[in-house]
Amino acid sequence: MTDDMKLYWKLYSEWFPNERILSKFNNPIRDYSIKNSGKVIDIGCGQSTYLLDLLDSNYELFAVDTNEMQLQLLKDRVIKSGNKAERINYSSTEFPSDNFKGNYFTAIIISNLLHFFKKNDAYNFVSQLNQYSESGTLILVTVHSSSHLSNKKEITDKSYFKSFYSKSDLYEMFPSSDFEYIGYIEKEKLPNNYKIKFIKHWINEVYKEKYTPNQIRKIQQNYLKTCRINSIDFLVKKH
Repeated sequence: MTDDMKLYWKLYSEWFPNERILSKFNNPIRDYSIKNSGKVIDIGCGQSTYLLDLLDSNYELFAVDTNEMQLQLLKDRVIKSGNKAERINYSSTEFPSDNFKGNYFTAIIISNLLHFFKKNDAYNFVSQLNQYSESGTLILVTVHSSSHLSNKKEITDKSYFKSFYSKSDLYEMFPSSDFEYIGYIEKEKLPNNYKIKFIKHWINEVYKEKYTPNQIRKIQQNYLKTCRINSIDFLVKKH
């Protein structure tokens, strides 16, 4: 993670406290899981809204992220919620790993993760989830769709996002012979006024020692032109 993004996520944790990110959050695990207990894992979790929402549940919670900073920010959020940090089990190792061998999960969350993989690697990653799932396991997927602005550029090894997805991609990745399709939603999202203020503040903090205010305003304006996010939410249940 670059220094700019480290600052982004640090500021994000300050500008977007638990109350704000959870106020309108709808967690499909609560609605569609056939169990009220068991294990829930968020892979590439960041500051996982999903797990924060489940702190008051009976689920055993697992957070996986190779970025130690994100795990620490998540721990801070857990403590601020009135829970002990140990309410969640944290791991910074690559998934899958022997750390989770023999574990079967009620729900597996892979939100905003697969588009950082080359598509072949993403397919391989998903195929390995079988060893951690059983009949009734929910898998929640959020990915950048083919309509995403970044998909208009040539994708190389240096690209930040390395793959984009269509409905047919996800149906191939999760075949109907193995999974029940519960929900599929394509979304286009622009930042609201509060998020725009946050982005401008972050950019100002990054560049305030390097550029003039007018130069920073131009950087802010150009960056905001790239902030449209096209994504897919896909929810499946293993047969």
